[in-house]
Amino acid sequence: RQVVALLDPNDPEERTRIDRERLLLRQHGMPFELIPARIDRFDPRRIGDAVKRVSGMPKPVLVHAFLSPSSGRSPWADGFMQTFLSHRPSLPPTLFTVPLGRGVAHVVVAHVAMGPRPARRDFHELASRGVAECIHVGRERVHDDARYAARAGMRWSSATRDGLVAAVRSGGPYYVYGSDAAAVLAALERAYPKPAPLTP
Repeated sequence: RQVVALLDPNDPEERTRIDRERLLLRQHGMPFELIPARIDRFDPRRIGDAVKRVSGMPKPVLVHAFLSPSSGRSPWADGFMQTFLSHRPSLPPTLFTVPLGRGVAHVVVAHVAMGPRPARRDFHELASRGVAECIHVGRERVHDDARYAARAGMRWSSATRDGLVAAVRSGGPYYVYGSDAAAVLAALERAYPKPAPLTP
């Protein structure tokens, strides 16, 4: 009863698809809605708003992107699915297949990624992948990290092992790092949903 497209209207090729789809669905009396998806930056808030809109639409609803979430090249589709299933602003695991400057990071629960301490340029990369706040868990000195996070448009905070699960209860998405991060992984996985597996 409703079709929703996650496509980028600023991309000429996708603009053509959008126009064709809009015309085709109009001819069949089918409501169509476009949710603009930017290729260069994943926006979990916009995806959260899209999930709320779709949840209020008459069912059944078809939500699509040009490529499927399992292709690894459609973070907006992946993020939509993760957010829809977890009911919180989520990170698309497919955006974390490319390592950061100091190593690989993983989405460990729907709204939290974990990995090495970001190099200076990694803070901008994390922001482009949808991270809203970086949380350091450990005792090592990271005195410049708050400034780098702020320059990238993210919040930065520190937490203890015991306080981390509560610190990520609302808000986010988060990137967690530090010498004590691995020690809280099991507690995070017990408290929050893991990312939904992608099937071809």
